[in-house]
Amino acid sequence: MPASVFKANMRCALHVTLMLVLAGFCAVWAKRGRVQVVDRQILTDKGTILRGCYFCVDITGDFPDRQDFHDMANVYGLNAVHCYLETFWQAEETPGMYDAQGDSVVKIAGEEGLYVVLTIGCGNRNGDSTLKGVKNFWSHYAARYKDETHVIYEIQNEPCHPMPYPDSTMHMEREAYQLIRAAAPQTHISLFSFIGLTAPQSALATIEAVDDIVDWSNASVAYHSYRPSDEALDSVSARYPCLNTEFWAGNTSHPNTGIIADHEERAIGWLSFINVKEIEQAFKQDINNAGIVWTPDFGDWPRSSATVIFGRQQHGRADIRETFAPHVQRITLCGRRLDGHDRAASSAGIFLLNNGDGVWRRAFESEGSPNH
Repeated sequence: MPASVFKANMRCALHVTLMLVLAGFCAVWAKRGRVQVVDRQILTDKGTILRGCYFCVDITGDFPDRQDFHDMANVYGLNAVHCYLETFWQAEETPGMYDAQGDSVVKIAGEEGLYVVLTIGCGNRNGDSTLKGVKNFWSHYAARYKDETHVIYEIQNEPCHPMPYPDSTMHMEREAYQLIRAAAPQTHISLFSFIGLTAPQSALATIEAVDDIVDWSNASVAYHSYRPSDEALDSVSARYPCLNTEFWAGNTSHPNTGIIADHEERAIGWLSFINVKEIEQAFKQDINNAGIVWTPDFGDWPRSSATVIFGRQQHGRADIRETFAPHVQRITLCGRRLDGHDRAASSAGIFLLNNGDGVWRRAFESEGSPNH
């Protein structure tokens, strides 16, 4: 081969190699697209639900480093971080006091492929809020991150305890929503942040009071699991997009696998009250021991080996399990909760068919006629 041809081929090979390396690098470092509401479910740009943990800047000064965020996405199968940036009373006096930290988390989490759910914290004053503090905070931050497609705004953590919310809290929710929406027209907004959905009638009465101003195609009901009611969650999620933004497992690094399993089966996003800096291998062990699987946005955990939990029957909540060939792994049904006679595509690209007997079977592997 002539030397000139050899050199040209080498240059071409090096160019292709460099392009492949850069493509892989950009795939990791590209910020996520905005979440979408599909059939009342909040889905990422990969069609997955939000799964994450938290950290506080407001009262503890916690701030994860890049490795923490990287491990969340690539080791622990998570895709979101819940950030309590400032308390409402801090924002009353000095809104933006932690904007440098806010800028850092938005930048680094975005580069590591994570969504950021940004909210106002309560500190040790849960169930309290002030209109001035909430408006000051969002007047400072709503426009600041409006173009960051991986950022979600949650109005305020647990602004009130009783349900339905009193007029003063409802006034705050309405004012804050309209302020944020005017400053950030495309950003997803989560409202209410209920300490728990305790009764269907009270929850729906509170939520319905903002129907006249809220576009639920780009907004959701935030709630916590401290006073859980399946009946209330069933009623609310049947009408509104929902996101569980906090649940506790006893101040440890262990997740509450019961709540996670229930939300996986409902295809509702969840943000555990495990600190980003405290998540460890116990998290993975507990998820594995509970038999919970999902398709991670990055990395290769969690995944199943052969037995996959697809969900629970609507009546009786009995586990539905189906065994596939060992090579069929990492199946998550992210589209909607599935019951009765139905057909759906998993995020692993495998189509499933329910013949009405409570068992989900692989039907066909590409769009077309089922082979059952």
